[in-house]
Amino acid sequence: MPPLPASMVAERERLATETEDALQCVAEMVELGSLAALPPESVSAVRCVKVDWLYQQYAAWCASTEGIARPLGRKTFSDIVGRRYPRKKSDGWRFTGLAVPQVRP
Repeated sequence: MPPLPASMVAERERLATETEDALQCVAEMVELGSLAALPPESVSAVRCVKVDWLYQQYAAWCASTEGIARPLGRKTFSDIVGRRYPRKKSDGWRFTGLAVPQVRP
């Protein structure tokens, strides 16, 4: 099967962000500056956020977001976010390419 055209991949990703609570949460955190989405090769694994930490942030986000009855289970959350930000084992499981921004004085 030939690869999808870039425009279709971009549209698929846009729709996923709009329809998946987990990706909406991540996008909002990136937009607010509490997370940075970086090319995976540009950030060391130890700087990437842990799956458990991000899941806790997501669960809190769900509790404060109208229209979300309950958060996804941890594994489902990890699978959905992991499609966009692959997981890597480094002192626990982490999402590659997602990091807490470094504060510079």
